[in-house]
Order: sequence, then C-alpha cells, then structure tokens
Amino acid sequence: MTHRDRPCGVFSNASKWILWICFCLLSATSSLRGTPNPFTATTTDSIFYEVLPKPTFPLATATVIESSPPPWPGGSLDLVITNGFQPGEDHLAIGASGASLITTARDPATNDSLIVSFAGTPFATASGFLAAQDVTAGAQLHCVFNAQATTTAIQALLRQLVLTNDVFGFSLFETNITAHFASRACEFSLSDGTNHFATASILVDFPFVTAIRCVPQVVVVTSEVTGMVRAEAEFSNPQKNTTQRLGSQVLWSVTDPFFYTITNDAIHLETAVVGINPQQTGANYTPSADVVGVVPGTGLMATACIKAYHTYDYHICYFSFLTVPYNNCTAFSSPASVVVPHAEGSRSLQSVPTVSSDLFSLATYRALESLMNQTAEGRRLADLYWQNTSELVDIFVAHPDLIPQSLAIVKDWEPRIGVLLSSQGTNSVITAAMIRSLNLTWNRLTNYASPTLRTSLINERARFNNFQDFTGKNLADWAQMLGLPVPSQPSIHLSQPRRSSEGFSVEANYIGGLGYSLLTSLNLADWIPANGVRLLTNGLTLSLTDTNPPSPTTFYKVQAR
Repeated sequence: MTHRDRPCGVFSNASKWILWICFCLLSATSSLRGTPNPFTATTTDSIFYEVLPKPTFPLATATVIESSPPPWPGGSLDLVITNGFQPGEDHLAIGASGASLITTARDPATNDSLIVSFAGTPFATASGFLAAQDVTAGAQLHCVFNAQATTTAIQALLRQLVLTNDVFGFSLFETNITAHFASRACEFSLSDGTNHFATASILVDFPFVTAIRCVPQVVVVTSEVTGMVRAEAEFSNPQKNTTQRLGSQVLWSVTDPFFYTITNDAIHLETAVVGINPQQTGANYTPSADVVGVVPGTGLMATACIKAYHTYDYHICYFSFLTVPYNNCTAFSSPASVVVPHAEGSRSLQSVPTVSSDLFSLATYRALESLMNQTAEGRRLADLYWQNTSELVDIFVAHPDLIPQSLAIVKDWEPRIGVLLSSQGTNSVITAAMIRSLNLTWNRLTNYASPTLRTSLINERARFNNFQDFTGKNLADWAQMLGLPVPSQPSIHLSQPRRSSEGFSVEANYIGGLGYSLLTSLNLADWIPANGVRLLTNGLTLSLTDTNPPSPTTFYKVQAR
C-alpha cells in the first residue's frame, strides 16, 4: 500500500462506521415509526368567536380516539395561536365547569401554573398563566400529563380550552358598525409518553356586520297611536341572535315627511318613533310610505313599510286603586269608534279582531299579556312574539294545516291560564300530552321559520329542556319559571272597547264565582250603575254592553266582587 493509498483506506474504514451508525439510526427510527399510533385527535376546521355567552371554546368538538391504551404519563397538550395573535388582547385559558368535570387550582409550587383535575382527580399541570389571572400571558398554553391521565380526561380538557379577547365585544358595534377583527389561527398538538402525537388546526373567525334590518317590517300608526321600529344588525355569524344596539349611528327618515313624523327614542337611539303629523289629522294618509334607516358612509340601509289607519279619539285607563284592586275603567270621548284592522307589528288592543267563541277567547290571552307586562322577562317574551307576528302569519298562510293544530293547543291551554288569572294557578297542572302537542307544533314552526326566528324558537325551548321542565308543574309554577307574576287575587283585564248603534260594549276575561257590574261616571269621581246593561259570557269571555250610554263622553269601569 502506497502512502497515497492510506488516506483512502482510512476514509474507507471511517465510511463503514458512518454507514453502520446511520443504518442503526435509520433502523431505530423505522422501528419507532413502525409502531402504530395508539390515538388520533380531530376537530372542526373553523368556528365563530362567541361573545354571548362568553367565552369561546375553539376545540369544543374535539375528539380523541384510541386504538389501544396510549401511555399518557409524560405526554403533553399544547394549544398555540399560530397566526393573528394580539399581545395584551388575546389569551388562552381552561374553562372549568361542572358539566365537563374539569376543574383547576393554582399550583402552589409556581405562580404561572394550574393543577388540572377530572372528576376530582389531578391529571395534568398547565403552565404559561398570568400570576394574577387564570389566562395565558402569551400565545401558548402547555399541559403535561401525570400518571392519572386518561383519554376521557384529556378529551374533556381539550373541549374546555378557551380563547378570549379583551377588546372584542358586540358593544363595539354600537359606536363602530364597521368594526372588523382578523381571524385567529390556532393549532393543538397532543402527544403521549412515547412521543406519538397528533395535531389539528382550527380557524376562529370574528363576526362582523353584513347588513341591517328594520324590526318590525310593518309599522302601524293611527292619529293617536305611534309605531316604533328598531334597527338591528345582521352578522356574518348565522348563529348570532342577540339584538344588537346600534346607538346613534342610524339616521332615520320617512319617505313622506308631509304626513308622518319620525324621532329617535330617547333611551334606545337605534329605535325610531313614527307618528302621523298632527296637522294632517283627517287627511288621506299615504299607506305606501316607508321608514328608512341609514348608517352614513357605510352603504348599510334598512326599510320598513308604514300602515296608517283612521280612528277616532279614545283611550283606555286603568285605576287599580278603585274599590277593589282588580277594577278597571274605559273612557270614550267620541260618539263612535272605528276598530283598527289587525296588522303586523301592532300592539294596540283595538287591532285584534273579535273571534267567535267556538275558537278561543282572546280576552284570556289579552289578560295574560297584561300580566306579562308587569315584569321585564314577561315584556321580553311578549315583545318576542310581536316582533315575529308578521312572519308567523305568513307561515300559517303558507301552511294552513298548521292552523287547527295550533288552535287545539291554544284551546287546551286557555282554561288553565284562566285558572291562573283567577289566582288559583296551583289547582291546574300541565300534562305530558300538552307538552307533546306543543313540541310537535313547535317543531313545524321551527322548520318553516327564517334563520332568525328559528334560532329564537330553538333557544326559548332549550331553556326549559324542550319544555319537559313544565310537565307535571302547576300553572303557578309555570308562571314563576317564565318570570311572570303569580296573581294572588283575580286578575281582570278590559279590552275591545267599541261603540255602535247598540251602545257601548267592552270585553274582559271571565272569572267564575264573581259578580260583575258596569259603572259609569262623567268625572271619574261619582260612579253609578249603568242602565240597561247586558252581560254575556261563554265561560271564558265576559261581554258587557251599556245599551243606553248617558253621554258622548262617559267613563266606564267594571266592578267584580
């Protein structure tokens, strides 16, 4: 071997050792890769950032599936905001809740870690948290598993991981309707104690306003009754169903300012009050006029139709302090009255047509609404109905077979509501059959409803476990669950006042066991029984008629004892 050959021989021997080491490493790597991954983890591709209710759970649908028991001890879970992270605004956290069985407690050994437990058993330590808050300071949340970690516990933890932003909220849109937030890209990685791992990504989109709409779509006004219309935002998130206040950003107008007036509500500036110009009373109103709401500089606009009706002067007054707490009075100041036809969005009692007694008694439901209006929650529920009246009517017109099905439910509930109004609500019970019928009709309405109404129907029913929470409850319990007052004495409500050639008449919900009389007064101080009074009832509605009204301007009250 020459001197020149030796380096080659050395290189050749070294090459053999290098190749042998590489072969061993490749073999080891192949052996590890050849071991089947004992688990997989998946989640959805994207979600919308949730604000109501907070917080957002980006991995709420994450699923961990094991093919064989993974060696979790020593493994880890990481959630990282990989794109769009805003320091000081974005945080990650663990949303502990009883339903998930996930709970957290500060690790006494460090000031940035939490001990994570499942069903009371600690199984992981999470780090990266602020000292004063249980949220991360940066874009990563890191968890390490101990010997108690299980697939069930880890999946529960995944689903409770939280993304929150300190700045974003729907209140932003009250002052800046064009607000936009960039999406956040998140990735989680899950590994066991032998370095098997799974990863998945998810995009969290922040909702933004795409359009505005008027609620209701039809505004009913008379010479005495104003109408109200509210501007609401439609968001890119189709599940967003909470009414969004838009404040003073909306500029309101009417297409016929000669006949109509429009002003902003003093408290809710996104709400407009529409009325008839008092100088034009008696003129021919233009029913084709519109209410227009515009957000200047954004291209966002919404309209509603105005429906105007002639009516004579009248008013309804309630004097709960007279004689007995449930006395009412009605005053007419004109020799005749025209009943306003029923129209979408109208809350006027005079707008509801009389329905024959073989269907059901509107007087009972008017009395129920009067009861509902005594609490904030009751007013919310009543408003929810009236806001969607137009669409509900359209559904019934398009699907007339729903009408008898719905009437059957109304008639089934009516006598029980009457018992509640009589202050005997504990004596009437809601049956399972009533709830089954209600759910069948509710399902059909939900199927035919628009996305907004469908969401409302789903949410209201879900509050009471698909209405199953009502089964077996009496009407007093039912009212309390709905946030309504429970009458401690009979509750009587007057409605449908009208004057005709037969005299003056008024309706009330009928409560058995009481004696009724119609009293008149010219000054609200001196009351005398009306002459020639005709009382009729079908057991649900009481009709009282004064066949000989003493004066064109007479006050009436019904006395029940």
